[in-house]
This record gives sequence, structure tokens and C-alpha cells, in this order.
Amino acid sequence: MQELLANAAKHSFATEVHITLASEDNHIHLNYKDNGIGMNLLGEDSLTSMGIYGMKERVRSMDGTIAFHSPEKKGLAVYISIPAD
Repeated sequence: MQELLANAAKHSFATEVHITLASEDNHIHLNYKDNGIGMNLLGEDSLTSMGIYGMKERVRSMDGTIAFHSPEKKGLAVYISIPAD
């Protein structure tokens, strides 16, 4: 969450950030969405930048999943699911 909020403040030019945290079926779900400029998910540096890489590794280390969605110039959405057990 810290990395997502830091990116929103530094890079995305977002004016709104929506965060939901829920527990369902023995998983914890964190959903993040902003209305910023988004990011190029196909670019070589986008999903391998240190911040993104760190998020992916932290989620992976807890046997979770993380997915990024960013339509061009229409913000960023990140979906994280981590087992609760």
C-alpha cells in the first residue's frame, strides 16, 4: 500500500485514490484504483521498476497474487489477493 500511495503522489498526477480491503474465502483482497495518467504495462521498465518489483515480490512471498490494469491515460488499478491462513 505504501508503494502504491507513494507512486500516486509522485508520478500519477491522480486526484482520487480508492482503496478497498476485504476478507473473503480465506483470502484478504486489497484493491487500489486511481484516476491518474496510468502506466504502460507493456513497457520494458514498467513492471520491472524497483517499486513494482518489490510489490510483486512481497505479495509472492506470502503466496498471493497481484494484477495490474491500466488503460492508456485512464489511471491504474491493482488487485492483490493473499491467503489469510
